Amino acid sequence: MLTAALISLISGTGPKIIDEARKLVERFTDGAQTSETVSGTDDQESPSVLRERIDNLQERVDALESSAFDQAKLATRMAEQGQALETGQQALATGLIGLAKRVKLQLLGTVIALVISIIAIVIGLI
Repeated sequence: MLTAALISLISGTGPKIIDEARKLVERFTDGAQTSETVSGTDDQESPSVLRERIDNLQERVDALESSAFDQAKLATRMAEQGQALETGQQALATGLIGLAKRVKLQLLGTVIALVISIIAIVIGLI
């Protein structure tokens, strides 16, 4: 149950986070280009430095995407193992129910045999 919720959370929010990160990168590049063209001063960073920063951010976003993908694969494997465990638990529970029925039948047979033997002893003494 928990793993299924984790998978849905990762698959539901992962792409949104990546999209928002891309939008932030685009805003950063747009803002950097706009401020450079407006002010035109030499104390701002050069386009090559900005491009290097953008490339660095792109590498980070790619690493985050890769990490999110790996986490989704891991969560999928965990969910599959959880399902296998649930199946095993169901089989165990079914087996225990059958065993409980057999024990009840044996107990009933033992009680009937005890009653018959007591009756036989009483008849034998009379």
